Amino acid sequence: MIVFSAAGGHAGYPHATGDPIVAAAATVVALQVVVARGIDPTHATVITVGAINGGTAPNVIPSSAQILGTVRASTESDRLLLHARLREAAESTASLYGCSADVQLIVGEPALINDESLTPVTAKWIRESALLEESEPLRSCGADDFAYYGAACPSVMTFVGMGTGSGPSLHHESFVPPDDSVSLVAKVLLAGYLAGCEAVLGPLEGSYES
Repeated sequence: MIVFSAAGGHAGYPHATGDPIVAAAATVVALQVVVARGIDPTHATVITVGAINGGTAPNVIPSSAQILGTVRASTESDRLLLHARLREAAESTASLYGCSADVQLIVGEPALINDESLTPVTAKWIRESALLEESEPLRSCGADDFAYYGAACPSVMTFVGMGTGSGPSLHHESFVPPDDSVSLVAKVLLAGYLAGCEAVLGPLEGSYES
């Protein structure tokens, strides 16, 4: 969240005060430039402003306004750079419009990156057990708590059983996975466990079924 503050005043006398609404609007645009001109374009990165709040009347310049959003990056170094540039952009833009900016950053989940060694072993167990066919590798700017596991130990996150159908998707109020998909998730969890055992102990004898 970024809170822009100024003295506030009458809409007919904008020269007598700062303007938090204008500062907030200009910062929204500036943040897009932070990504476009500050981050390697081959790195998945996005800053989204999801809410703008401020003002109570059409003829009053308010004393404060705020914007809320998210910062998403595919590497920790990019995330740290975005945090620094975001703060600089907000504070300098606010100053231009006679305001101050209070930048409040909540550091969320790290980037979720599947372990390079464990991923092919997991895929092998899933293939050999004839459970599912692999889809194309997925890259996403979504965030997930599972990333904390990857930060602590080698891990692999998989999406199982829902395909690319046209029904309600994850987070939709009507989303209810079919029983078959729940069963597949359990089987893939077992495949992941066997992959972890193999990664630590070496090739395992036997098959998934045994």
